[in-house]
Amino acid sequence: MIGGQAGCDYSFAAGWIVGLEGRAAWSGLTNTRNTSVTFPAIGLIVPARTTVTNDLLTSATARLGYRFASQWLLFASGGAAWTHEKQDDAFISPRGVGVDPSAATIRTGWTAGIGLDYAFAPHWSAVVDYRYYDFGSQGALLTSSNDPIKVNNLNLKDTIHQTSVGVNYHF
Repeated sequence: MIGGQAGCDYSFAAGWIVGLEGRAAWSGLTNTRNTSVTFPAIGLIVPARTTVTNDLLTSATARLGYRFASQWLLFASGGAAWTHEKQDDAFISPRGVGVDPSAATIRTGWTAGIGLDYAFAPHWSAVVDYRYYDFGSQGALLTSSNDPIKVNNLNLKDTIHQTSVGVNYHF
């Protein structure tokens, strides 16, 4: 993953900060599994290969942190998240035709995380954080150009664990 962030913090008491942050990252996250497709009308189950790709991950979060030892900030964050997801489910149809129904969608969910920020120079800091993203379970209506009459309803649970390292410039 590679991306960027923008945000602002406000110091409201000795050592405490509250802030807002927006992030966007391009990714190559891919998960492929062996599954099956059921044709209830004819009582047939065929093997399939399901692939889910997340190519964009964005979030808008609030954060609360405590500054200690003058250069360190320990923080927790949470808020809304979005991902652009592509799904496909490749299999051989009962007619012997290779079928690869697919769909693309933007999913909405939530994120929460913790992190540590170190101010190593005036206006500069290094940060490491962990985020958990949950986009819930959602069905996807997949269609195929190879077999236009085939439609597949795929139900997916999408969660992402992300650890990131970065450098921030403070205005």
